[in-house]
Amino acid sequence: MEKEIRIPYNTSLDKMVKMLLTAKNRGESVFCRYNGVVFHSDTITMDNAYIRMFGCTKAEHKKKWRNWNKKRYRDFYSR
Repeated sequence: MEKEIRIPYNTSLDKMVKMLLTAKNRGESVFCRYNGVVFHSDTITMDNAYIRMFGCTKAEHKKKWRNWNKKRYRDFYSR
């Protein structure tokens, strides 16, 4: 039987995935709710979690975030 684990408030997506993978390595079958999305320890991967949350892999998300942040920085300092 799957058991629900509570994810502390303000936990990052990466840390949540690591918590589920740790439980999986211990042989536990657990699930958690993260921002309204249910994740299971038996099917979780880092890229799977990012795809379900953001619609892209972790590498793609990181690249998009960097580009957005660079643009924001340029726009702020080009005034």
